Amino acid sequence: MTRRIARLDADAELRAFVLERIQCHTPGEITALIITNFPPDRWMSRSSLYEWCQKNGHHPAARTDNDTQRHLTTPKETRRRWMTADLVMVTE
Repeated sequence: MTRRIARLDADAELRAFVLERIQCHTPGEITALIITNFPPDRWMSRSSLYEWCQKNGHHPAARTDNDTQRHLTTPKETRRRWMTADLVMVTE
């Protein structure tokens, strides 16, 4: 059984584009940049990019979204209040 060649291994320009951004962007951000800079036949999924990074020893940037960090570091009850703060109760 032959293994399929990864898109980044076969496309040098796409690989160079990814490697330039791998230290400062998450896989999701990189795939969004790929979508805006390359035609659809060269796009790849976030999970494919992440798997390629793991296989080749590259470490993409960690997610630093403030909402995500706050969500991960606050107690469960505080998160629940924060998530439901914008909900409005409708009564008849």
